[in-house]
Amino acid sequence: RRDVVWNEYVKNNDWNQLFFTGTYTNSTATDTAAMVNNALRANPDVVAIYAPYDELTKGTLSALEQTPDLAGKVKVYGADISTADIELMTAEGSAWMATGATDPNAIGAAVMRTLALNMAGEITKGTKAEFPPILITQDFLKSKGIKNMVDLRAAEPALNIADIMSADWIPAVTF
Repeated sequence: RRDVVWNEYVKNNDWNQLFFTGTYTNSTATDTAAMVNNALRANPDVVAIYAPYDELTKGTLSALEQTPDLAGKVKVYGADISTADIELMTAEGSAWMATGATDPNAIGAAVMRTLALNMAGEITKGTKAEFPPILITQDFLKSKGIKNMVDLRAAEPALNIADIMSADWIPAVTF
């Protein structure tokens, strides 16, 4: 799904995608870093990188650390959020500018509610559950002094999706 949306943005904004790389392995960040490093060396005019998964973003940041001549020249945008991601985004000189994300705990709870509703026969065939992401910027995290997911949840109520795929008989859970 993320790739479909990305490709729409590339097309609609007439962006020039110079490379597409990364890998999903048991050590995605480490394995992706070398690939991104090679891609950056082959494409030194890159100004931004979108990584559709936080482990790919971590690999991208690692690759940029290995390419000091690009320091401050390449901005990184990602997807997903965790306390570890927040630490990387707010680190001094971080290239990670923003991430589109949902609260992983809230998603887990919503999936469980969806399962309960399905088992109770309260979901009709073809019903879709949408878990809307929000944009979380480095500036927002720094200006609010956000250090972890607890701080982020307190500062950004849109992460609370307790009303999605819910029913009166399902206890509300917030994080």
